Amino acid sequence: MLTILPYIEQDSLKKTFDYTGTNWSTPFFNNYNKPVAAYLCPSEPRDLTTIPAGDGGFTCYLGVTGSGIGNTSTDGTSEVNGPTNGIFNVSSKGIKFTAITDGTANTLMLGERPPGKDLYWGWWSVSDYDCLLSLRQVNTFYSGCIVPGIFRPEPLGVNAPCNGGNNHFWSYHTGGAQWAMGDGSVRFISYNGQAATVAMGTKDGNEVFANP
Repeated sequence: MLTILPYIEQDSLKKTFDYTGTNWSTPFFNNYNKPVAAYLCPSEPRDLTTIPAGDGGFTCYLGVTGSGIGNTSTDGTSEVNGPTNGIFNVSSKGIKFTAITDGTANTLMLGERPPGKDLYWGWWSVSDYDCLLSLRQVNTFYSGCIVPGIFRPEPLGVNAPCNGGNNHFWSYHTGGAQWAMGDGSVRFISYNGQAATVAMGTKDGNEVFANP
């Protein structure tokens, strides 16, 4: 999410991270904890603009890696190392629009998942697990998780098991969540459209699904 900062009027922040021929870790750690308003959902009840010491700046929006990896939803190795079948392929530096053969308007690009209860996952500037998630997430660092993690409500919010539903897409909106599609449009999808979201997670799966 660091690389898209110039496109959301945060070019000055992006430039503070740029490598200048010396050790880049100093400018990174001086700026990775800056809050970015565009990455925070207005429905989030916590104050995510006050960053605890040692934490990075937070994001409520994660890139979609796909529908689940391989032929099953239990291939955790591919989930980490790729290839993944969504717009965000974790083994690639990027894909072309022409690779989204399911159609950009039919393919999920970003979804909502609030930062974890411990505020340790959900930093916009750091790792794939902070910024990316599968529609059938297998890997998790916490106990009490329902596996695979699929798009569903989290009635207990961040007080729920699995560090507050850290392994699946959900939001504080009533009845569903906002999603950004591959064409840049934004849609609210109900939790009743859970099966459709799995199909919409792939960029080239040729699935047929009811419009959620």
